Amino acid sequence: MRQKQKQEFAEVEDEEEEDIPETTIEKFESNKEKYKIELEKLEQKYGMLVASDIVREAASEASPLHNWFDWDDNEASEKWRFHQARMLIATVRVKVMFEGNLKSYKKYLNVTVKDNGNSNRGYLNTEKIVNDTSLRNQILRKAIQEAEYWKRSYEEYTELADIFKGIDKTKKKLKNAVNLG
Repeated sequence: MRQKQKQEFAEVEDEEEEDIPETTIEKFESNKEKYKIELEKLEQKYGMLVASDIVREAASEASPLHNWFDWDDNEASEKWRFHQARMLIATVRVKVMFEGNLKSYKKYLNVTVKDNGNSNRGYLNTEKIVNDTSLRNQILRKAIQEAEYWKRSYEEYTELADIFKGIDKTKKKLKNAVNLG
């Protein structure tokens, strides 16, 4: 049975988000109520939210959503190409035979590598990550964070209770092993 849907934005946690600039998080946090109200208005107007409708409405400088978007075409096109590059990297898969079955996995995963006190975020070959305890634990922590986010997103669906229990059980099992905190 479906319970009443939550009517507020979740806090943006930059640890869970990949490649989101701090200024974007700050912009969201300082405007989230305004954005929520405007999105609700657009949902009423159009019946559902569609990206093209939102962009069209936000093009007006009077729109409460206007400042969310990059209207400088040079800056926006560069950001889009960065996004395309991340999508390209994420689509590369490798197939290997494992215990008689052909398995497919992502060739590259997004990690943070610390070098001489500096943190650099980027993509590394999964084979390298699997063989490095620190990087492997980083991916396991991220997987648990994503599972927890998914669980929060669908918590009102009681039909998924067994999956939620599996997430909790796995999190408990890995808590000390990968420093989940």
